[in-house]
Amino acid sequence: MPLDIDQTKCLACGICAERCLLDNIRVKMPPCRAACPLGVNCQAYVTLTALDRDEDALGYVSDGVALPKTLSYVCTHPCETACSRGQLDRPLAIRALKRFLTETAPPRDLDVPPTDGGRVAIVGAGPAGLQAAFSLRLAGHEAAIFDELPEAGGMMRLGIPDFRLPRAVLDEEIARVADLGVEMRLGQRVGTDVQFDDLRRDFDAVVLAVGAHLSERLSSQGEGLEGIYYGTDFLRRHHLGETPPVGERVVVLGGGNVAVDAALVARRLGGRDVRLVCLESREQMPAFAWETEQALAEGILLTCGWGPKHILPDGNRVGSVHVRRCASVLDETGRFAPRFDDSTERVLPADTLIIAIGQSPDLSFLGEAAGFDLFTGTTLRVDPLTLATRLPGVFAGGDMVTGPASVVEAMAAGQKAAESIDRQVRGRDLRAGREDASAQAEVAVPDVEQATVDAAGPPAVGAGALIDADVARREAQRCLRCGYAYEHYGECWYCLPCEIECPTEALELKLPFLVR
Repeated sequence: MPLDIDQTKCLACGICAERCLLDNIRVKMPPCRAACPLGVNCQAYVTLTALDRDEDALGYVSDGVALPKTLSYVCTHPCETACSRGQLDRPLAIRALKRFLTETAPPRDLDVPPTDGGRVAIVGAGPAGLQAAFSLRLAGHEAAIFDELPEAGGMMRLGIPDFRLPRAVLDEEIARVADLGVEMRLGQRVGTDVQFDDLRRDFDAVVLAVGAHLSERLSSQGEGLEGIYYGTDFLRRHHLGETPPVGERVVVLGGGNVAVDAALVARRLGGRDVRLVCLESREQMPAFAWETEQALAEGILLTCGWGPKHILPDGNRVGSVHVRRCASVLDETGRFAPRFDDSTERVLPADTLIIAIGQSPDLSFLGEAAGFDLFTGTTLRVDPLTLATRLPGVFAGGDMVTGPASVVEAMAAGQKAAESIDRQVRGRDLRAGREDASAQAEVAVPDVEQATVDAAGPPAVGAGALIDADVARREAQRCLRCGYAYEHYGECWYCLPCEIECPTEALELKLPFLVR
């Protein structure tokens, strides 16, 4: 074989495969990258961090990503769940390494091309909208974001507490997007200040990327009493400086992330006895495990496996919540259909009740005759590959399509919509090369039992923790380098671009007849 590839240096970046004229080089994708909704090459920046090349590592974190530092705080890090090292001891702290790079490595200048494409309107300044604008601008298109709020960020600003995502970090990254030339038309509600049909007329394409801002109602008697709030509304008012009064005894209904965050905020606002009540068991709670653990550490009480029956008044205010045991949450088909045991009930005193049982996007701005195909009545049906709606030139992604999702999932939708629009504006097929891309990708399956493990690494690092350079190097050295390049045919023209352009000099070409 003419190629000698040092797998300890290989980034599995695919540059060599792209340069090979004979299609002789293939790349096995690392599981961490395969798990990332944005397709970020985690192995590349982890390996470069281990090699003390932080600025180059930051390029793999941030060059195609609108909000890299934000993700270092709030990403759900599916890469760590997929990390092969976890089969030996514990997964790499990939999100912590991302934060190390975004906080310490010198910022990178982006190569912004001239605007030679189309004009795109984006409705919603949350993670999906910001990523769509970022990707479109880097592809040479003009982008304008419309949002009814006075500041960009969407649910990242209004739904994620600042102790989890500092507002200075979010503001810095939004400014980075705006600095590309993205027009921010804030304080403009589509359907009121500007009409949806006008956007379709004045722009070459439209991206709908509105977040799930509406709280689901409980539809229970007594829901109109004073002292009752809804999860997203409560968080929104708090972040807009209109914090509602909170009593000492707080009950939060719901088991998701919004419920947990609302409980933590209520605790910080003076709630002495804050109790979270959810239908699910502790193991079934939809909230991320680390958020639930933080809530417990801060004194939040969990009452799992219970659901509300009545809200009981104390005058014109909420006085207590009557709950009953939940026998099961799902039916035999997996559909949400909770069953209750009325023989087991409790009364929980409460002078504040926060209902956080779900969220949905507000689609009213589209109008009744917009011509969209609704999926559940609260989300839009789109082509899952291209995110195209039934209306020509209109694409949708994020919470408007999936319902409430994570920041990284919403950003991936914005990225996908941007690629579709770039193809459409430039007259390319929207589906070519995308239909089987994920199925065709070869994902490495390392033999962890045969892995050589020399670096024990530092003690376990918390998700998103800020670590120093020494800990970062030691943690990065724990990577098993699952992804790698390899020869497919064993044929070579010895033209050398694969070797010359390898960013880590991991590839060497054996030249039997030439002298270097």
